[in-house]
Amino acid sequence: HGEEEDCYEDALEREYEVLLDCLPEGGLGLNVRRIGDRLVVGHFDADSAIAHWNNNNPEELEVNCLDELIEVDGVCDDLVFMLRNLTIRKAPQTRLVLRRPVRFDVSIHKKGRELGIGLKSKGTGKVLVVSCLYPGGVMEAWNADGAPDEPVVEAGDIIVEVNGVSGRAPEMAQILVNEREIDMVVWHYGVL
Repeated sequence: HGEEEDCYEDALEREYEVLLDCLPEGGLGLNVRRIGDRLVVGHFDADSAIAHWNNNNPEELEVNCLDELIEVDGVCDDLVFMLRNLTIRKAPQTRLVLRRPVRFDVSIHKKGRELGIGLKSKGTGKVLVVSCLYPGGVMEAWNADGAPDEPVVEAGDIIVEVNGVSGRAPEMAQILVNEREIDMVVWHYGVL
């Protein structure tokens, strides 16, 4: 029971709150992407409310691309209403609660076996999203071999680099299929 509480404390430590002043035209200048069952920060303009927040707050409170939106103006667990609250502004300020992903490295030797993960490329095609894990794959074995307090690759995680290649999802996917030795950087959003 204590380990479970520690996991949730870790997730809470990665959460932070932002109070944004809306732009004169009523918006935030924020592009949000849906990845699976979560909303993440896509990009934001240099003159956006997010950029203004980042310029006026300490680094640990800066909003980064791919940070997960947990809550928008008191609404959580309902992506449709969260998006609505982002686009239809009724108040001069917007309160966001966000969570940073955990970055971890995965090194795998496939040994002639399939990697065993389903992949999707979203939006700009710069990252790969893990859509599922298939039983019997190398990734399932890698997850099982890790220590209990180490992150595991799961559906919804984002692969940002494969064998030194980043920003080019089609090329990263080909490497995952064709290469025997895989080194990848994964961003994990869930509880560790």
